[in-house]
Amino acid sequence: MSGPDPDRRPRNPDPFIALSDEAAQQRAVRARAEERSRREIAAAVATWVGTLRDLAEAGRVVTVLTGSGRAHRGVLVAVGVDHVAVGNESEGTALLRLDTLRAVRPEPVPDMPPAMGDRSWSQDRELPVWIERFLELELRVGLVLDGAAEALQGQLVALGEDVLTLRLDGRDRGLVYVNVAAVSEVLVATPPRELGA
Repeated sequence: MSGPDPDRRPRNPDPFIALSDEAAQQRAVRARAEERSRREIAAAVATWVGTLRDLAEAGRVVTVLTGSGRAHRGVLVAVGVDHVAVGNESEGTALLRLDTLRAVRPEPVPDMPPAMGDRSWSQDRELPVWIERFLELELRVGLVLDGAAEALQGQLVALGEDVLTLRLDGRDRGLVYVNVAAVSEVLVATPPRELGA
């Protein structure tokens, strides 16, 4: 005569396993609640510049819309004191004065959380510093002035305290003197990695 079949014995669940599973579930619930709370706090203290920096750190491809109706597509490669740099390997780099930006639309990425905007400045460079660098590199630039739809194209010749001199391309090959404060965009054909942006 054989003993009782081990598969037919009543199974008593181990109470420690049940406690362990319940504790794991409670930790997961707490972690989700804490994450939600962090996101709500970050959203409440979000700033425009912080949001731009968050998008730059994520390396998201965005379309930046300016007050003049112009649009620039690329990656935010820098957020400076008074500007952002939008880089596009095929089209170059656009430096856009911060106060001319109206909206930034990231390209949709599945499961990507929204930018929180709870960041501070990422770079301390100002737009005139970039203009000075482009002058040193003897780069051809496009300058978009406040309220203008088209860029002035040419070679930077000089940069003073608040004025820059540009030798125009094409048939207008004369000089034009530009109020630095009126420059809303600086466009160069050089990709951002070559500029150190």
